[in-house]
Amino acid sequence: MADSDDIDLLAAGDEQGLRNCYQRIFDRDLETVTQCVEEISKEFGKEMCKFDVLEIFNVLKRDFPRDIGVILIFFLNVIRLEPGQAMFADTGQIHSYLSGDCIECMPPSDNAIRAGLTMKYRDTKHLSNILNYKSSTAEDIIVKSERISDQQVIYKPPIEDFAVTQITLRPEDAVYVLQIEQSPGIMLVLSGQRTLEVNGVKQTQLKRGSILFLPFEAGTELRFLDGGEEKETFVAYISTANTPPNLTTDT
Repeated sequence: MADSDDIDLLAAGDEQGLRNCYQRIFDRDLETVTQCVEEISKEFGKEMCKFDVLEIFNVLKRDFPRDIGVILIFFLNVIRLEPGQAMFADTGQIHSYLSGDCIECMPPSDNAIRAGLTMKYRDTKHLSNILNYKSSTAEDIIVKSERISDQQVIYKPPIEDFAVTQITLRPEDAVYVLQIEQSPGIMLVLSGQRTLEVNGVKQTQLKRGSILFLPFEAGTELRFLDGGEEKETFVAYISTANTPPNLTTDT
């Protein structure tokens, strides 16, 4: 699916080499894709073991045997996130979540263009024109977290659109006040129960599965009150503007 010139460009880290390879893959018919997947399976098992992608390849081959996404994994970074880790997929960057649970935060958009691993429509012609062909490593994609306090961790991607704050409140954190940048946001509660107080008067009961839209008018202070008899640790994620909030606590 690639000629020797494209391979040389890839080896040199030239973006045009990756662009050419993607275009050749996108243009292939299903029979050619299926044949290529089978040949990779037969001939390159040891190499896939060496680079720790054999298991992923076999799962995708089983679930999507005629899909170009099975081939595209060899042009992507395989990232195995540990609990508490985060990654950033930039605009025009092909990515696919293969297993596990995660929280995804993104700017407002109605533009989802599919490359593979799907039964839905794939607009590969449009996709090839907007893709980011710059090479990067897995380390480039990982977003380092910043611990603000025992209760708060913030994840700041390299864009101004948003940051994500994680708060973890133990039962002994009776009252917790979070100062945030005034902006619209969303809160998602993963566990525990709390009463949220906004603007000093508005109270909302929070529990596992609660999702709240925080309007601009919510202000800069979120006050989390005691969950009563609930002793489970309270964990929530909040999308905010991309500036680190200040933190104060009361007990």
